[in-house]
Amino acid sequence: MVEEEEEEEEGRAGTTAWMTTFADLMSLLMCFFVLLPSFSELDVAKYKQLSGSMREAFGGQAEEKMKFIPKGTSIITKEFSPVHPNPTAVKSMQQQSTNMRESSLDIRTAPPDESEEWALKVQEAAVAREMLDEKMKQDNDAAIEKLKEQLKRQIELGNIEIEQDDKSITIRIRERGSFRSGSSDLAREFMNTVVPVIQESLVDMHGDISVEGHTDNIPISNRSFSSNWALSSSRALTLGHKLLEDPKIDPNRLKIVGFADTRPVEPNDT
Repeated sequence: MVEEEEEEEEGRAGTTAWMTTFADLMSLLMCFFVLLPSFSELDVAKYKQLSGSMREAFGGQAEEKMKFIPKGTSIITKEFSPVHPNPTAVKSMQQQSTNMRESSLDIRTAPPDESEEWALKVQEAAVAREMLDEKMKQDNDAAIEKLKEQLKRQIELGNIEIEQDDKSITIRIRERGSFRSGSSDLAREFMNTVVPVIQESLVDMHGDISVEGHTDNIPISNRSFSSNWALSSSRALTLGHKLLEDPKIDPNRLKIVGFADTRPVEPNDT
C-alpha cells in the first residue's frame, strides 16, 4: 500500500507518459519532412510556372527591370506635366512620363543660334514682302498714268473716270459711251477704241479684276431682261468676255458682278 501511494504521488508530480511519446513522434515527423525535399529533384520550369501562377492569383507584382530610377509623384507633376500618364503599372508610368518630359524640354530649350536664325528669316521675309508691294505699286502707278494718257479724250468727254486709292484702281465707264439704253451690247466705237487700251493696261497691272455692271432706277422688263439685275449682270458679262479676248489676261483674275441700281454713283435725277 505504501509503494502504490508513492508511485501515484510521483506520477502526479511529473507529466503523463503519452505526452512524452507524442513529442518524440512529432520531432521525428518534422525531421522527415525537412529531409524529404533535400533528397528530391526540383523541376525548375514547372516551379517557375507554379510560382508565377501563385503570384498572379494572390496579386503579387512581377519584378521589372528599369533603365531609369523611378521618381515619386506629387500633385504638381500630375496636374502640370506636359503629357497625361498612361494607365499602366507605377514603374512603367513613371519611366514613360520622365522620357516624355525630357523630350518636351529639348524642344522648348532650343539653342540660341536657331532662334536668332529664325528671327532673321522672318525679318528677311517681311523686307522682301515690302519690296514686292512697293514694286507692284510702282508698276500700277505707271500703268495708270499710261492709261490716262491714252484715254485722255474719253476722260475729257466724261465717258470714263479713273480713280485710285491705296488698295484698288477703279475705271468707271459711263453708259452713254459704252452701252445703248436698255441694252447689254457694247457700242462699236467704244469696243474698237477704248477696250484695247483697257486690255493693255490690265496686262501691265497686278491683282484681281472685278467687272461690275450697273443700271439706273428705271425698272426694265422685256424679252431680253426680266429686271435691272439681269441687265447689269449681262453688261458686266459682255465686257468681261471682251477683255478675255486678250490671251495675256489670266481668267483666274476676273470676277463678274451685277449690282442693278443698288450702288448709284450719282442721284438718278441728275
